[in-house]
Parts: sequence; C-alpha cells; structure tokens
Amino acid sequence: MTNTSLAPLQRATVLTSLMTLAEKIAVSGSSGGPVSVPRLGLPDYWWWNEALHGVASSPGVQFNPGHQAFNSATSFPQPILMSAAFDDQLISDVATVVSTEARAFNNYATVNGM
Repeated sequence: MTNTSLAPLQRATVLTSLMTLAEKIAVSGSSGGPVSVPRLGLPDYWWWNEALHGVASSPGVQFNPGHQAFNSATSFPQPILMSAAFDDQLISDVATVVSTEARAFNNYATVNGM
C-alpha cells in the first residue's frame, strides 16, 4: 500500500482516510504498548519515543545495568525550557546526543537480539 511517489502529506492523508475510527484512536494514544494497523501494513510503533527528554524514559529502551558501554541515557529538560535559551546550537547539540544514544540502544538491541 506504500506509494512513495506521493508527497508525505498526501501519503498521510490517504493513510488516515483508510483507517477506521477505532484504528485512529488506537494509534493516537499512549497506552504503554506498541500499536499497529496490520491490515494497512503499519508495523508496531512505541509511543513516547519522540525523545523530548532524550531516550532515557522511552518504552522499549532497555538499560543494561553493569554494562560498561552504557547503563543509562541522558535526560534533557523539556523543549519549552530549552527553547527559552534561544540557542540554536544548544538545540542542535542536544539533538545530536539524543540521536547518538538512540542509535546506540538500537544497535545494541539489534546485535544482541533484544
């Protein structure tokens, strides 16, 4: 069902038009578990992985206590507080740290079958 020739807004519009009301409600909440719409090819998606604080509290992030490489992630202030600094470089630096940590957790989980 994926038509990558369409612009992202068009793809989203088509996708949401194909969803039932129950499916729209299910994917717009944060009930703590993965949500999906298998009939439309939408795989499981964990909410709270937008990394507003970093990946520190995101469901699905598994810390490995005692592991020398990492056993925690950085927790940053909410974006509204960071934006009060009016410092674009700060926000870029925070995003770089968040993306690096997210990739590290994902790579570790992939390699270790988690």
